Amino acid sequence: MNALVRLGDRSARLAQAIVPDPFVISILLAVVAFAIGLLVNGAGPLVLLQSFAGGMLETALIAFAFEMALILVTGHALAAAPGVRRLLERLADLPRTTGSAASMVAGTAMVLGLLNWGLGLVGGAFLAREVGRSFRRRGLALNYGLVGAAGYMGMLIWHGGLSGSAPLKVATAGAFGPAIDVTRTLFSPLNLVVTAGLLLVIPTVFFLLGGSTSQAAEPAPELDVPELEHVEALPPGPVRWMERSPVVMACLALPLLVALGSMLWAKGTAAVNLQTVILLFWAVGLVLHGTPLTYARAFGEGAAGAAGILLQFPIYFGVMAVMRESGAMAAVAHTFAGWAMALRGIIPPEVSASVGTFLSAALINLFVPSGGGQWALQSPLILESAQALGLEQAPLVMAFSYGDELTNMLQPFWALPLLSITGLGARHVMGYTLLAMLAALPVFLLGLALL
Repeated sequence: MNALVRLGDRSARLAQAIVPDPFVISILLAVVAFAIGLLVNGAGPLVLLQSFAGGMLETALIAFAFEMALILVTGHALAAAPGVRRLLERLADLPRTTGSAASMVAGTAMVLGLLNWGLGLVGGAFLAREVGRSFRRRGLALNYGLVGAAGYMGMLIWHGGLSGSAPLKVATAGAFGPAIDVTRTLFSPLNLVVTAGLLLVIPTVFFLLGGSTSQAAEPAPELDVPELEHVEALPPGPVRWMERSPVVMACLALPLLVALGSMLWAKGTAAVNLQTVILLFWAVGLVLHGTPLTYARAFGEGAAGAAGILLQFPIYFGVMAVMRESGAMAAVAHTFAGWAMALRGIIPPEVSASVGTFLSAALINLFVPSGGGQWALQSPLILESAQALGLEQAPLVMAFSYGDELTNMLQPFWALPLLSITGLGARHVMGYTLLAMLAALPVFLLGLALL
């Protein structure tokens, strides 16, 4: 255990020394993608520059960025509601050591991530922040960077859960070919074993890493819960009544709740997606705040935290466009598929193809950090390779999913909401997320090789 603690401390110190701000990382990644684009197909720099600029403001992707900003802001407003905050405080008061706190946060974020990736990302971040406040309030030492990293662990398991992009996209017949039922992907023995392995290994690793508090980060930032008497400025009258009236809130909250209930009744868990999570956060936050003025104040405070998303997501969208236009993603996927074909006389083809798909997805995810977008670009080659090798497609779908989620631990794109909520920098968490990635790697590889 001492060796693991020392490794965690060294990894954290290294990350704090060399990891720049996520905005700098996004710019450097754009430069690397541009250079790769020039090398892969010899496209002129002007063509790639135009692809980058067009990709930055691609309508569908900008809509996604707005959704991510909304899930952050509505989640913030929900957590600021007095009842939710009291619940989070009680849960955060349970652990008394860094190890138990990090393990609890990691396990909670992973379970929520299996339900929905957005829920896992935001829920894990808010719980990590409340743990930081609780330890400060009780005067207990805490490695807050480790706990913050634990709150990110939903993104290490999400693609094997109920919101997994690739398994859900192939579950219906269409552009990806005949339907592949979720019993062969999400509920297959492969995914059940891998998921159980991650739920066991990752919280244990965080518990063991918590044996040291020498790398404690700054405390979690305070959140000013808006109190009605602090924002009241108007004399009694109709305007004041409307601003503090639960009736006015009900005019928006009740229709949202009815609509959500009808969608869940009609579609069941199939209705759970990013949009419904945002609407749920929004509606419940309205109800729990009770008045328009307090909710508007909490919403406004949360909006400041969305700056990183609005600043950096368009840059990553431009990177995706360059990788797509240059053919770099296809080149990477073809290379790994070729290795699988070449090794089929030495390694069983189902193993070589699965591992090759896993590794290619992990590499491409660094440049295209979007599970659904990456699957749309990489899936034709994956499914064609399965057909050429005479292999079942479902395991390759899961191999892709595992590779996509593995390198989320190196990609600050998805960490931006967590960093905003916790007040941490990328350098505070990436040393630990790297160790989580290394711990998860054998779980994925063993599952792909043996099941």
